[in-house]
Amino acid sequence: MRKGWFLGFVALLSACSSEENQFCACMEAGKKLDAETARIFDEEITSEQADKIKKLKTEQEEACANFQTMGGRDMLKLKEACEQ
Repeated sequence: MRKGWFLGFVALLSACSSEENQFCACMEAGKKLDAETARIFDEEITSEQADKIKKLKTEQEEACANFQTMGGRDMLKLKEACEQ
C-alpha cells in the first residue's frame, strides 16, 4: 500500500514539474515574440521580419495551447515557479 502511494506521489510531482516546464516554455515564447514585435516600432519591417514574427507567433500559440483556459491565479503560481 505504501509503495502505491509513494509512486502516485512521485507521478504527481512529475506532472506538476512538467506543467511548470511547459508554462515556462510558453512564457519564453511570448517574450521572444514581444521582443521581435517591439522592433516594428523602431524600424521599418522587412518581409524576413514579418516571416519571423509569424513563426514566433505560431510557436507561442503551440507552447501556450494548454494554458488558454487556465485561471489567473494558477497562471501566477506557474509564473512564479518559472522566475525562481
